[in-house]
Amino acid sequence: MEGSQAGWILADGGRSDKGIQECIEGRTFIEKAFEIMKNEIEDGRLRVKGTDALEGRLFVMFIALILYTALSNRMKEKEMYKKYTRSEVLYELKKIKVVVMLNGKRNLTEVTKKQRAIYEKLEVFPFP
Repeated sequence: MEGSQAGWILADGGRSDKGIQECIEGRTFIEKAFEIMKNEIEDGRLRVKGTDALEGRLFVMFIALILYTALSNRMKEKEMYKKYTRSEVLYELKKIKVVVMLNGKRNLTEVTKKQRAIYEKLEVFPFP
C-alpha cells in the first residue's frame, strides 16, 4: 500500500470497540507517565551501579509521579491553571524549608503570602 491507500492495521485480539479504546487510553496514559518521569521529575539519567539502587530510584520516581498526578488533578479541580502553571506551583512550594536547630527543634522558613494562597487553593493546610 502506498500514499492514500496506506492505513493502520490493528490486531484486536477479539476485543470490542470499547476494549480497544480502553487499551489505547491505557497505553497513552503509560506513555505520558514515562514522559513526565523522564522530562519533569528526573534530573538526569538513571545511572546506578546495582539492581537495588535502580529499584530504589524507580520506586522514588513512581511515588513522585503519583504526587505529581495528584497535584495536577487538584489544580484542575480547583481551576488553578488559569493563574498558575504546575511548574510555578512546584517552584514556589519547594522554597519552603525546615531548619533544624541545635536543640533538635524544627522550624519552617518564612512562608510567603503566595505560598499560603497556593496551599489554601489546594485545600492543604500544613501550617498552624
